[in-house]
Amino acid sequence: MTADPVEPGHVFIVHADLTCVACDAWLMPCGYDARPNPFWWTDVERDPDFVWRRPPVDWDYRARRCYKLYERRHLDSAGVWRPTPWLVNVGGGSSLGVEWFVDGVREFFARVAADPDLKEPMNRRARPLVALPIVGTGYGGMRHRAGEVVRALLPCLYEAVSEHGFDVALVIKDGADYAAAQRERLSYHQDGVHRWPALGAPLRERADELARRASQGELVVFLGSGVSVGAGLPTWGAFLRELSALPEQTVRIDWEQLERWSYADQARIIERGFGDKAVMAHAISRMLRRRHYSLTHAFAAALPTRQVVTTNYDTLFEQASVAIGEPVCALPYDKVSARARWILKLHGCVDHPDDIVVTREDYMRYSEQRRALAGIVQSLLLTRHMLFIGFSLDDDNFHRIADDVRKVVVESVGNPGEPFGSSIVLHDRPFLKDLWRDEVDMVAVGEDSHSIAEAARRLEIFLDYLLAHTVDPRYLLNERFSHILTEPERQLRDELLAMLRRVDGSVWRTPAWSKIAHALVELGWDGKLS
Repeated sequence: MTADPVEPGHVFIVHADLTCVACDAWLMPCGYDARPNPFWWTDVERDPDFVWRRPPVDWDYRARRCYKLYERRHLDSAGVWRPTPWLVNVGGGSSLGVEWFVDGVREFFARVAADPDLKEPMNRRARPLVALPIVGTGYGGMRHRAGEVVRALLPCLYEAVSEHGFDVALVIKDGADYAAAQRERLSYHQDGVHRWPALGAPLRERADELARRASQGELVVFLGSGVSVGAGLPTWGAFLRELSALPEQTVRIDWEQLERWSYADQARIIERGFGDKAVMAHAISRMLRRRHYSLTHAFAAALPTRQVVTTNYDTLFEQASVAIGEPVCALPYDKVSARARWILKLHGCVDHPDDIVVTREDYMRYSEQRRALAGIVQSLLLTRHMLFIGFSLDDDNFHRIADDVRKVVVESVGNPGEPFGSSIVLHDRPFLKDLWRDEVDMVAVGEDSHSIAEAARRLEIFLDYLLAHTVDPRYLLNERFSHILTEPERQLRDELLAMLRRVDGSVWRTPAWSKIAHALVELGWDGKLS
């Protein structure tokens, strides 16, 4: 990774659990004893038989502070690579200063860049992805200086992606920390450093419009199978080939002949080899379980929307959402409360394999068995702006749903009006815009010269830009981030805090207080009145 890249890597800021993000290498914080807090342990370190590797002989606060915990290994029998942790001593305490923590990150980047494993990025990604937390802000002594640490880290991150060519993800679990880090990046300026160099002005304008809709609560999200490729799940064609190769499948498949048929028909033929649909459904459930979600899952989970629709069977969006404190109900399986986030599983779920829609027969029976689910999607198309991510818009069931919406709109207003959604596609496919003219706004993120992997990376960068420009001021009333406020924000914070100091117990019992308190918590208030 030391050869000059065509362009620098990208710096992502991600709201997620670092231990669950699909990446090539990640920084596992520790102290001088080389034993990270159990908060950072994965299932590998929690195994009673796991043996902690001893630190190198030159391990010290002022000498070597980073080493690879273990060599790259498979996650399980499915052949998926596990993200590789690197222990970094960031437990020096605040007396050593912010730069000491940044120096540990620099060493981490240099050692990872020299690692031969990085030559082959995980999950067919165009470039390796290296991830880290805001170092030192847990037990490292910099808890109350998180904003200062982020400010000092940014030049280091941009230097690393420029020098080494890999992508870097600063992964943050706490909502206020995440919002503050986004704010720091937007205000970060340095000669020769562009924060989103891969996006031209037209793409940034499209992302700005979607960010405006997201900030105003207008967006709902529709996730297709493309979002899960970055987590190591196969594309549809590869998935069916893997399914046909399982030991339970007894029919010999002539793929030269079978690939001429649609995926639904291919699945029907493969199902016969299993002898029973339930056997195949449970095999699918086992195949599609993963522990690590993609950047795209994390970005989708961080969008301020309460409703999500998907044709995916996996639960990776749910995992990404729960990780950031946004528990999600799965329809039609869970009961949904008024304020809960929910995801509508149109084609079933690995947790309920008997419901999985995969064969031609399943699709033909869909309208009679799942009419209520289709009605929910129709309602969202009529009342919100739907953002399609990783979805090809060629699903037969979705075409039926959209056609019903089309008829309602045309009959009621006589013309289609503005598009009911936007679809982020990897490449500008011929006739796709004509097929969905006036109904879905197509945003092609890749160029003709880009491979699928390069275009998929561009999609991640597009979503990173969109999230950075979505208004999320959860740092406003959080004292840890008072130093990053603009003067108008400081005035607003002072007025709100003054109001809180003036209220007494009788105010808490008024009908309006619960809603006001909820809004204040959203702005970073800790619930204390003193």
